[in-house]
Amino acid sequence: MPGRTLAPRLPVTRPSSGTGGRLARWLMIGLGVCGLAGFLLSTWWPTNLSDDRLSVSESWLTLGDRPQSVGEFKRKSLPELVWHIRFEHAPVRRRLWLACDWIDPQGRIAYQNHYQTQPIETPQASTQAVFRLPADAPLGTWKVRLSLAGLPLTEQSFEVQ
Repeated sequence: MPGRTLAPRLPVTRPSSGTGGRLARWLMIGLGVCGLAGFLLSTWWPTNLSDDRLSVSESWLTLGDRPQSVGEFKRKSLPELVWHIRFEHAPVRRRLWLACDWIDPQGRIAYQNHYQTQPIETPQASTQAVFRLPADAPLGTWKVRLSLAGLPLTEQSFEVQ
């Protein structure tokens, strides 16, 4: 087309194709995702089971279903020992994975209970562990120890005669 002049074309500028801008963008996205995940986990994830606030307020041994506390047991009667434990500051709406070791006078574990509690409804909760004393149980001072996640919570001694 005669008489018509075309304007000179100017070069189009684009951001450099270096990785600096892209790296910064991915870093910001990554930090945002980690921050969001941390917030969600700290808000909705249940508290740690080995919470430092969980403690045992009281424990006692009974013979079978009898309510009175007993500190010594006769081996020949093959008694069923029931260890009752009360907690303070238990994690509400959670279950606890507990281990109970029944330790003979020589320090050997004679029996172990591993169990999970029902969901805890109040911060003051209770549980129990049961052990039937065998006829050949060694005489002397025994111990029973309750642990949570491998950490001892409480221990109690009793006599076997």
